[in-house]
Amino acid sequence: MIEWRTEADPLLAAILVTAAAASVPLMYAGLRRRVAAGQAALMLAPRCALLALLTVALFEPVIRRTAALPPTGTVLFLLDVSASMDVRDHERGSRAERARATLGQIRAALPRGVAAETWEFDIEPRLAAEPPAPPAARPPGTDLGASLSALALGRKLPPPSCLVLLSDGGDDPAPPETLPDMPVFALGFGTDPAGWNDIAIESIQAPTTAERGVSFELACDLRARSRARSPFAGALDAVKVRLEQREGDKWALIDEKAGSLANGRLRIVFSQTPTEAGIREYRVSAAPLEGELSALNNTRRLSVETRRKSMRVLYFTRELGADFRALRRALAMDPGIAFTALYRTDGERFTIQGERIEGDAGMAAGFPEDPALLKRYDCVIIGSFPAPDWTSEQALALVRYVEEGGAAIFTGGEHAPEAGGYSGFPLAGLFPWTLPGQTGGFLRGVFPVRVAPGADHHPMVAGLPSAADEPGCVVESLLAIGSLKPGAERILVALMESGEHTLAAVHAVGRGRVLALASNTFWKWAQKTDGLRNAHDRFWRQAVRALADAGEGAVLSVKWDREKYRAGDTAHAHIRVAPPAGAAPVALRGACKADGRAEPVALSETGPGAYSAALPLPRRGEYRFELNALMNGSVIETHEKAFMIGALPDEGARLEVNAEMLRRLAERSGGAYLPES
Repeated sequence: MIEWRTEADPLLAAILVTAAAASVPLMYAGLRRRVAAGQAALMLAPRCALLALLTVALFEPVIRRTAALPPTGTVLFLLDVSASMDVRDHERGSRAERARATLGQIRAALPRGVAAETWEFDIEPRLAAEPPAPPAARPPGTDLGASLSALALGRKLPPPSCLVLLSDGGDDPAPPETLPDMPVFALGFGTDPAGWNDIAIESIQAPTTAERGVSFELACDLRARSRARSPFAGALDAVKVRLEQREGDKWALIDEKAGSLANGRLRIVFSQTPTEAGIREYRVSAAPLEGELSALNNTRRLSVETRRKSMRVLYFTRELGADFRALRRALAMDPGIAFTALYRTDGERFTIQGERIEGDAGMAAGFPEDPALLKRYDCVIIGSFPAPDWTSEQALALVRYVEEGGAAIFTGGEHAPEAGGYSGFPLAGLFPWTLPGQTGGFLRGVFPVRVAPGADHHPMVAGLPSAADEPGCVVESLLAIGSLKPGAERILVALMESGEHTLAAVHAVGRGRVLALASNTFWKWAQKTDGLRNAHDRFWRQAVRALADAGEGAVLSVKWDREKYRAGDTAHAHIRVAPPAGAAPVALRGACKADGRAEPVALSETGPGAYSAALPLPRRGEYRFELNALMNGSVIETHEKAFMIGALPDEGARLEVNAEMLRRLAERSGGAYLPES
């Protein structure tokens, strides 16, 4: 096929070519009248050649031929060889055997010219071994995210290329952050769990931190699947569950309980009282039964950080409400919390009840007007009373206390800020939502309560998701509030016909944090079932600890940008230095200890008395950050923070194929997900 690539107008080009072709016979006729035919042809030939060359030069004709090119590119196969792939959940063999067979079929069907590489992974990727390594020679655990990240950074393939992932999805519910720069086609291996004989520990609920000498609970939820009328189903009446604690390289038995899984579900609760500060690693395991599909999902591990510090809490109100007794009882159950109540009794006389501190006698006249006195408390809880009952000095003292690193909680009583005329008041800036321009009032009804989407792992609600199944998990009133402020995080929501209504939210104000409730009937949980009473008490204790865990000292104040970190993250610290008046300058020295080595941490000055530090957390393990304040070369204060980073979920903790995660991973990369079936 001939194509013309002239820049001239196509119509003009056609006219010129036609005119040039028509001129040839005219020129020959003119020559023929003067000379013989042979001589005329010889004279015309050079002119025709010149005309043809001019046509080619002007119109650039191209002869195009189409030919099929052989396929090229590289297919990178990534095969999951973790222990969960050895589960034999089909008569055709284990998941790994079926995945290898599928891989062989795909490789055999690849067109000639397409290259193929086979890698395998568990906690890291490597070229596939032939024959496969025995299970005992493989490291425990599955880390799909780290494996894909390593391939993305270290294995660059020329386009067109793609990655074929053969896996059951591992145990992490979230897809990895870093993906290779190529489409990922995920093949999920695993059968329908409805036909399994299996016991699984579905979840463990426990606080991330605890106080030395203070009891806390570890709640373990188990689930059983069994085929009808199988011997396995008959063995579910007495299942033993053990709690162990790591001591060096061994696990020491702490407690053992038994329960029935005959109805498919069981909750076992253990109680622990740590005696030493530090990070403690626990293991909960259910004894495997004969005929069980796998014992991999019978074990879960978790870590709890034990701290020395006790929390001082100040509760202030001018009008005692029904919620005070339930709140005081909830916090009094925690020996690590020192509770002080300040409330009005007659006129402008106030009673100080509970733990006293030196210099608090002035509070008999009311809420402190000096932020320095408030700073002696880790958390201030404000009861319900109208805005005009505050003096401007009291309100500004509370604002300064929070902005300079304090923690505050606003309860949702009859005169809560949303219903007590607080809009436009100095305290309005402390709330995580905007306040209505007029009195918002209450919405009355029965509103089911749930943990807010995305807040399941927030330390305030650890152990609360299961409370949603309790009868009576509702509130009977909701304050009409505005929209959430930027950066605010919902913790609890109430369900209405129109959608979700914020019940509890938290946000940062300056260097401090504020929690607010939007109901005056949350306290009724303490008068209902044991499960709801425990959920009410647990929420208040965990809320105080989560807010007040600020890293405050007399000289140093350290705030971290996040509650939890994963391997590969960077923890950012915001540091404030407040030396005593007239004292010598304070110098700072930071270090991080990991893998037995201490490395200095650079500190950047961001303003007068303000510094920042970035702490890379590249690998899993325990990191310990230490910040020293020095005066005249001597250490006057030390801040310590321990990070337990990215402990892998227990291998096989969830044996079901993680189809949703694989689908999201594949679609995000431009590939697709295909189930084994």
